[in-house]
Amino acid sequence: MEITYEEYCELKNRVLTLEEQLKAARLPKKGVALAYLVKQRPISHIQPIDNKAIYGFRYSTMNSDAWLEFVKLAKIIHAPNYYYKARRMGDPVGYMNWFGDTKPPKTIEELTEEQLAASVAMLDEMIEIYNRYYKKIHPSVLVNRLNDVEDEYHAEPVKRLNLSGRED
Repeated sequence: MEITYEEYCELKNRVLTLEEQLKAARLPKKGVALAYLVKQRPISHIQPIDNKAIYGFRYSTMNSDAWLEFVKLAKIIHAPNYYYKARRMGDPVGYMNWFGDTKPPKTIEELTEEQLAASVAMLDEMIEIYNRYYKKIHPSVLVNRLNDVEDEYHAEPVKRLNLSGRED
């Protein structure tokens, strides 16, 4: 089967367009909250599920302390490096002066799509590790039931359930 040069150019342009669309589909969309781009959010605390005696992990909302710390890391990783210039002022060895502004982006919206993709990938790994250690460090919760002596608490295990009641 033979095709004309014009048909070849059309097909080539179509392939380039599809490649660009595929690349854009893989990158996180700018303007979408970072919390919706990560696989899971960090655990913020333990709470009863449906006010029962089953305790599960509560995952962070967008303004919880744990989540805000992860957002800071997502931005600070993109702070520019200093740049250095060699100086010689009477010293035969010389020394290096550093220059530049190393302030991280103030908002997630300032990141490029590639930077955002890198931050999301980093957070996915870090939050998974954080949650694993949170569960390891907090295997139980102290509880005082209605019939218990006041100010006497006993430990109850935290079930590996998330708030929807599914196994974590």
